[in-house]
Amino acid sequence: MRKGIGYALLVAGVIALIVPQANLGLQELRWISRFTFPGEVMAGIGILGVAYYLLGNRASRSGGLQSER
Repeated sequence: MRKGIGYALLVAGVIALIVPQANLGLQELRWISRFTFPGEVMAGIGILGVAYYLLGNRASRSGGLQSER
């Protein structure tokens, strides 16, 4: 259950980071920019942080990522 919520938040966070950029991209994706709000990128970063925590990943001392099992 925790991993499922983590993956759902991961997708939501990535979308929150991409949507504000939709005005600059393809004409077909510009409709997405109507759903942006001020501070959406900061919200996306916070959502990604929570998703990262729920997925159980942590940084190792060697600089790579390790999964807690």
